[in-house]
Amino acid sequence: MNRLLSPEFEHDLFNGLLKELHEYVLSDKTLMLAIRENSLNVYYRGGNLLKLAKKTYGYDAQIDENYGKKQPLTMPHPPNKIETKTDIAQWLSVFPTYKQIMDFRFSREPETEREYQQVVAKVNNLAPISSATDYFIADVELPDNDVGAKFDMLAFKWPCTSKNRRQSTPDIQLALIEMKYGNNALKGNAGIADHLKQFEDLLNDQKNQQKIKNLAESQIIQINQLNRLGMFDYEGNDKGRIFNLKDSRYEVIFLFGGLNLRSSTLLKELTKVSTLIKSMESFCDVRFFVPTSAGFALYASCMFNIDAYIEFLEKSNKEE
Repeated sequence: MNRLLSPEFEHDLFNGLLKELHEYVLSDKTLMLAIRENSLNVYYRGGNLLKLAKKTYGYDAQIDENYGKKQPLTMPHPPNKIETKTDIAQWLSVFPTYKQIMDFRFSREPETEREYQQVVAKVNNLAPISSATDYFIADVELPDNDVGAKFDMLAFKWPCTSKNRRQSTPDIQLALIEMKYGNNALKGNAGIADHLKQFEDLLNDQKNQQKIKNLAESQIIQINQLNRLGMFDYEGNDKGRIFNLKDSRYEVIFLFGGLNLRSSTLLKELTKVSTLIKSMESFCDVRFFVPTSAGFALYASCMFNIDAYIEFLEKSNKEE
């Protein structure tokens, strides 16, 4: 996986052709910039507002035309070829219209899980609480052909202590987050058991160890690039800070939204796989996020192991 921007691309975001786009994204907290292989996506409510790819002539700009189908608004068509600052200005001028078109589409055809992914990213990266949380979200929707897996979110754990936050080259731990929205997403294909097996196959297969190491190293480079671009808001906002990999041991976090805690579905599914989860603790840290009054702000104290999480669910399922 090489989800990185070239030096030329990065320069254009800071001081060149794409400077106004970079400033726009920084000023609009409803947007999320995600790095791809010498391209970037600008997400809104989990949908792709803009895909920008480097080309010999400049940049190719695209939005999914399907958003405009069956809509009361006409889909604008700014230039696909970005060669001048006027071209990028035309895209920025239609962002409000595109966002409204996407609002109409998502009202009719919700993409709830992806939208919640971006909510989690916003809360932990760019909200006022971000300086106090223990995790930052570096990417969403990560297909990785090298290791044959797909991850909902990539995060990094940077515990919020004064000692850690003062370091110019802090050590961080990478975390792969699987998000499930609603009780119907817990079972069957792409359910909890299915994803646990994928994580086990990925992280415990000796044949994958070099691939996992390469994946981790590329993710650290990506995180440092995002930090230079100002995509993480923390006290000090040191864009020159260099993050280092603490070790190759990943956290695997399950994050649930929109669950009916009175339903026994989640408890039954986790009870079935509790033995597998405990066996995985030898090579990764499997955790379950329990939201508090802070909502989706990710704190290490809210990450429960399987025994603590099952106990929490059992209490939630008891009759009052």
